[in-house]
Amino acid sequence: MELSGRLATFAIADILQWAQTSMVSGSVVFREVSREVSVSLEGGRVTGAVSTEPEEFFGRRLLAVGLIDEMQLLQAVRFCREHGALLGHALVAQGALREDDVAGELAQHIRDVVCGVFLWRRGVFSFGLQGSETRGTGVELEAIDTMGIVLEGTRWLDELERFREALGDDDSCLLPGSAHAHAEPESALARRILWMFQPGMSLGRSHRLVGGSYFRFMEAAAELVHAGVFEVQRVEPPGTDSQDRAELDRFLDEAVEARLADLGAADSIPVEALGRLRPVMLAGAPSGPTAEGLELPRAPDGRTTLGDWLSGDSRERDRQLRWLAMEVGRGRVALVAADEPAAPPLAEGETEKPPSFWRRWRIRGR
Repeated sequence: MELSGRLATFAIADILQWAQTSMVSGSVVFREVSREVSVSLEGGRVTGAVSTEPEEFFGRRLLAVGLIDEMQLLQAVRFCREHGALLGHALVAQGALREDDVAGELAQHIRDVVCGVFLWRRGVFSFGLQGSETRGTGVELEAIDTMGIVLEGTRWLDELERFREALGDDDSCLLPGSAHAHAEPESALARRILWMFQPGMSLGRSHRLVGGSYFRFMEAAAELVHAGVFEVQRVEPPGTDSQDRAELDRFLDEAVEARLADLGAADSIPVEALGRLRPVMLAGAPSGPTAEGLELPRAPDGRTTLGDWLSGDSRERDRQLRWLAMEVGRGRVALVAADEPAAPPLAEGETEKPPSFWRRWRIRGR
């Protein structure tokens, strides 16, 4: 038996509750345009979870919570390569952690990865009876109660709204607060946020450097703001029409569904789904290198369709698509129908916005 659908129709809480009630075994793949989470189930209980987000790798979690340092992680990775071992075995073999510590952190890591999907605004899922090994550490652990994850994920969804009130969105910047100079945070994650802090750095960039669960990061950052360690400089995202957002959500879901049709295919959005759209850089949008270091030799000119703009080289195309997803999400690039009028070229220093009759699709949030 195989099931698939959109998270807008079947919420992850409903999917997990069904899995536990039916005591199913297999794997559920949750997928967005730029990330994927694979969850393994045995008898309706969760036995593993893996995310494609580098920040959510198990090693990054161990760094974020202060159980190991960068040198220990590098030595463990080298050990894995030389001996064909998994990360958990390597850390235990090198004396960095005890096996019980690895097992406990791995169980919490799995919970956090699955709970993170509760925070997605959109996505699709696919369930298959054939399970997959997703632990990836070499340490055995007991299956995790699914209903406990459902309750925790639901709490995360509610709590994130409270954190957003204090922090704003991912483009908001952190600045030193009145208590910054003498701050001594209690949690290892808060200390790492403080240690990695750079004035004016956005929340999104800070999370990518710190690593670990996005929710845990936001929770610790909100506590630091409440304690006066940081102040927040909000960057208001551009407004978006609700109808346009709904159309973009459907468009993204359809693109992801096309990718799920063949999970073995290259990790890129099918050109067939996007080729007739034109990417348009909005007023003030940067060209060339971005904050994440994704360099584009040829920025969108507002007239060329995606089918013509995307490179024939698979690596370059992947870089272009990652840049596109990031910039659309920040409201810096709009996707315009091919038959809409093209924007007239702007003179040097000119910052006019695209004509108001253009349909502009933007994503808010993470």
